[in-house]
Amino acid sequence: MEILIPAALIALAFVTWPIVGKYSNIDGPWVGLLAALGTFTLIASISYRTLGELPPRKAIIVLLLAGAINGIGLYFYSMKISDKSIPTGIFISTTCAMMVLWGTFLDYKLNGSTYSSLQYFGFGSIAFGIYLVGR
Repeated sequence: MEILIPAALIALAFVTWPIVGKYSNIDGPWVGLLAALGTFTLIASISYRTLGELPPRKAIIVLLLAGAINGIGLYFYSMKISDKSIPTGIFISTTCAMMVLWGTFLDYKLNGSTYSSLQYFGFGSIAFGIYLVGR
């Protein structure tokens, strides 16, 4: 429960903005920009008191680059979730499942995380689920 409940609430927060974005009937770039501004405003107002000392320069550069990559993803994600011809729920589900697979791969490559055979079976099941949803 220590992981499940916070993960469920965070997932709800993450999927709310694209559904509301499509519901708003505005263009994708506006959806992404407004969601990003709302995110930045909240994170800045909550975390400014607990930031501590400035991280090393290399860490700042790497995370700014990662943020830029996230921004590219956010732009294209916003374009897709606001497209009336794309079923938003299916697109969000597929994207989230792909994030599980990419996250696992990148965590293995960058952080050396290891997984059990049962977890690999779960990842394979997710890949199969993506295949089925995409049909």
